[in-house]
Amino acid sequence: MGQGKGYISPQQFDRLTERLISRLRVARPPVPVESIANHLGLTVEYTDLGRGVSGLLVASATGGTIGVNRRHHRVRQRFSIAHEIGHFKLHADAAENLFIDKEYVLFRDDRASRGEIRHEIQANMFAASLLMPAPLLRLSIEEGHVDLGDDHQVNELANEFQVSLAAMAYRIMRLFR
Repeated sequence: MGQGKGYISPQQFDRLTERLISRLRVARPPVPVESIANHLGLTVEYTDLGRGVSGLLVASATGGTIGVNRRHHRVRQRFSIAHEIGHFKLHADAAENLFIDKEYVLFRDDRASRGEIRHEIQANMFAASLLMPAPLLRLSIEEGHVDLGDDHQVNELANEFQVSLAAMAYRIMRLFR
């Protein structure tokens, strides 16, 4: 934990998340993100977090709790859980930490100068890598003979992995550019 101080390459995210899913022997999508959280000592609670909050993490050296907005769509909840796992693996240290993730950051503010924006970007990249691991995504594309230029087929892939179409499109763009 506490590795989020500098640049983390996409390959490092992939290695980190692939180790997590291999421990649970995940061979097919969707990735059981709640089981991964539990494996790491995190409990997941669905609650009303208000309109602007997707998820939160209260973490300590021994584990913590992920709060997920129960009003959000299931694919959004899955991404929020994966995002909070990212904060736990990348940014939490031995001291108690609280991460509150709002739905949208509309402008740059003093949070950027404190590195909070970088932490959010890293947690998003971690979440995408965890929910759509490169080996499972490549296998699904090859087995299904998916044409990445066909929006309908990409949407089916998103459904298979239980992620949003936007998340799938972004992950494909990063992996296959």
